[in-house]
Formats: sequence, structure tokens, C-alpha cells
Amino acid sequence: MPQLLDLPPEILQAICKHCIFQSLFSSSSSTLARLSRTCSTLRAIGQPELYRSPIFTGHNFISLVRTLVNRPDLARLVKEIDGDDWNLTADEDLTPEDVELFEAVMAKYPADDGLPVQISSRWFDTLRTDRPRDGLFDADPVGALVALLVTQIVNVESMVITAGYFWEFPFTRPGTLPHLKKLSLRHGDTELGTDTELVKRILAAAPNLNTFEGFMLSRVSSGFSHDNLTEFHLENSSLEPEHFENIVTGLKNLKSFSYESGGAIVSDSPEATPGEIVRELLVHADTLEHLSFDFQHAFYMEGIADEDLITGLKQMRHLKTLSLAESAIYPEGAHADATDGDFLANLLPTSLEKLTLIGGYDTIMKDILKLAEHLQQFPNMKELELVDMKQDDLATVKTTFNEAKLKITHSNRTPMFPFAQ
Repeated sequence: MPQLLDLPPEILQAICKHCIFQSLFSSSSSTLARLSRTCSTLRAIGQPELYRSPIFTGHNFISLVRTLVNRPDLARLVKEIDGDDWNLTADEDLTPEDVELFEAVMAKYPADDGLPVQISSRWFDTLRTDRPRDGLFDADPVGALVALLVTQIVNVESMVITAGYFWEFPFTRPGTLPHLKKLSLRHGDTELGTDTELVKRILAAAPNLNTFEGFMLSRVSSGFSHDNLTEFHLENSSLEPEHFENIVTGLKNLKSFSYESGGAIVSDSPEATPGEIVRELLVHADTLEHLSFDFQHAFYMEGIADEDLITGLKQMRHLKTLSLAESAIYPEGAHADATDGDFLANLLPTSLEKLTLIGGYDTIMKDILKLAEHLQQFPNMKELELVDMKQDDLATVKTTFNEAKLKITHSNRTPMFPFAQ
């Protein structure tokens, strides 16, 4: 009678992957863990899948860090880490043995001056009081263990960090995360925001990073410097003009940029206007290929003047896709007679392949229809996507563009911050 181990290795690997898929719905990878313990063959196949993207909750976070610290061979298997649920539950405490183990490992990573990193003597406490902080990770065992965890997963390719207010990564050294391609930084609260300064050491550790995502970002308090980063995406964020300057001046080859405003929930400081953002991005006019703006939730305390709108993108000669809202290019309350119909055609770079418009459409409709007369200016244009347009208006647009070789598509506004779900 055929046995499980008689199956080809690729079938056994598929079974292991199915166990991981099932665990996504139960927040547990215990099925695959038990399978991996049955014999050496299944351990060799199952463990890489088990540790490729560890699934953990407050019930097994300490156990995961303990395992990865004690087993560098397993730590090297980690390819993806998602810290959306880094937490400790009431029934999980650090034992004295855990504290001794973790402090011994922390001591292996001195500060830049060669001296030990000054960790709070109360880092493992779970009860925070009003007493003065006495060092890093005061009463913050999760922050300390996450910082330690990052040093162990040297082959990680994608990392999501949901950060606390006072987190740092003092143990991480330059060049120690050579395989990291994508880094996502999320604020760990429902209001206010976080700062890219928290992950500055991770950026320095990842020379081959090409994508950064920020969720509820409110500050880029110093230069965001990276030689190889090509994609920078911000969702539900609110940044001041100087923060955008800090982003663009530190990047050499920015190809894709998106910004979704989070408004006053994220920051009560003056948010950069659409015009200010584009003026900063013009530094990368020769490299940018993809741009997306959504100011639906932006809050400008004194309103927005004409000079604060996007007035020209012609300089971005290599731009292939562009997504922007009516509110970013027309004054609030403007009507159809605010434009002669040529404004949109004069605004856009001739290199565009796809244009996505989000509106209202009360003002922009005349420009959309007139765009049909200017298509010869855009020889690469293949698609016009209209988000949240009424069906009657959509039918009018399709009729106008009927003879043009341009695909007209329609969609509804995407949920806010989809990559954070």
C-alpha cells in the first residue's frame, strides 16, 4: 500500500504549502510543525516552508524569537516577516532564562562607538509607569525583541514592521540584510504617525532594497538616503514640504511614487499641497515612470490656493502611468467654465501610457472630452481609467473616444490603505 513518503518531493512540498495556507485562517502553523517532526524527510521539506514566512501571535512571539536566536539555521530560512501582530498576551511572560539569553545576544551587538548599547534595565517589564525612561526599550519587551529578531533573519526578502512610538533598531549593522528587497513601515496606533528615522539602520543594512512602503507616516525627519531604492509609496500619511525634500534628495533613481493623504488624523502640522509635492518630485523628472496621488482625506486649514495645485507635469518625460484627482489640479468649487478644455492636455507629459482620473468630474469633464482631440500628442497612450464616474458620463466619454484606439475603463475607488489590510 502506498505511503505518504512514496509521493514525489514536489507533491510533499505542495502538501506543506497547503498546511501553511490553511494556517492563515487559524493563526497557527501547528499542523505543519507536527508534520515536520515526524521524520527527517518531512523535516527537510517542511521546515523551509514553516519558517519561510513565520506566522505568530502574542501566544508564540517569545517562542519564535527564542527559536531563531538558538537556531541560526532556521533563522536563515526566513524570507518574509510580517509584524502586524507583534505582541505579548497576559499569559506570556519572559522567564529569567529568557532575559539572560536575550541580553547575552544583545551584548554581541555594540553601539557604533564599540560600547554596549544602553538598554533599559527594565526592558523586560510589561507594566509601564510614569517613571523617567532609563534607556532604550523601557518596559517595552516587544520593541527589544523585534530589534533583536531583525538581526537574526539575515536572508529576509520582505519585511513589515508595525512600530511602537519609541522603537529603534540599535543592533542592526550596515550591509547585514543583503537580500531585503521590500520594507514596509506602519504606525502601530490608530492616530498620529511614525517617522522613517525608526528604520534608518534597517535602510543602511539593506543595500539592495528597492521598495519602501509607509503607512501613517507623519515625519521624514532626516534625509531618506538609499542608492538603489526605486519605489516609494505612502498611504494614509501626512507630510510637510520639508519631509518630501528629505525624501527626494536622498534617492538617486526614483521610478515609482505614490501618496495617499491621511489628513489631520495622522498629523496636525501643515500638510504639503499637491503643487509643493510635485515641485519636489521634479528632481527626479528624468527617472520617474509611475505617479499616483490621492488627496481625498487631505485637510488644508486655510484652504488651497491656485499655486498650490499641480500646474504642470510636462517635464516628466519618462512618465508612463499617472493617477490623480480632480481636486489636485482644479480649485475647490470650480465649475466647467473654469477651463477652456485644453488644460488637461497641456498638463500631461506626452510619454503617458495610462491616465487614471479620480473625480467629481464637474470641472474636469470638458477637459476629458477635449482630450480626444489631442491624442496625437500622446502616441503611447493606451488606457484612460475613470474612477467613480457616473454611468451616464462614462457613456458620453466612450462615445467621444469611440474612434480612438484608446481603452476606456471604469472602477470604483479602492479601499483606503489596501496594503495594510
